[in-house]
Amino acid sequence: MKNKKRFGKVLLAVGIVLISISMMMVIKYEIHDMKSKKIITDVLRRIEDYDAQNHDGGTLYRINDSQYIGVLKIPSLNVVLPICAEWNNENSEKGVCRYLGSLEERNLILAGHNYRSMLRRLSEVETGSEIIIIDINREEYHYTVTYTEVVGGYNSKAMTSGEWDMTVFTCTIPGNSRYVVRCILNEN
Repeated sequence: MKNKKRFGKVLLAVGIVLISISMMMVIKYEIHDMKSKKIITDVLRRIEDYDAQNHDGGTLYRINDSQYIGVLKIPSLNVVLPICAEWNNENSEKGVCRYLGSLEERNLILAGHNYRSMLRRLSEVETGSEIIIIDINREEYHYTVTYTEVVGGYNSKAMTSGEWDMTVFTCTIPGNSRYVVRCILNEN
């Protein structure tokens, strides 16, 4: 009888610890999301106000010691995000990041967190939807979503293979896979 009581107390303690850990993870996630939303809002405002004095003829926005290639718009999700010139942990908190490729070579791959302020709803994008990229010269690149898929989280070959003009991806909610949206550039 004592063993059953002791076992019950141990199970209760383990349950409390697991719930506490889960709550801490959610709180940490929410803090990162709020921080990112604030940074993104500031960067988008600065990109909007970027003028000829700041434009040195290059292909990058230089804002707060970071470089951006433009802005990503996903109208069906009401998503507008700055595009960092290169992926790294610090940049991944500031918007989506260029993972590989370029606009000019028509092989751009963008990566972003699944925060609410970023690509949380990317899985809702449907084939035929439009995605727009606006570069530093305010030139718009309109893409049509032609394919969506989920790939393994560490399957970089699947992420980079194929003949798409642009790819956007984010983690699935458990984080062990990636939700991928493949697009072709509209020619007109």
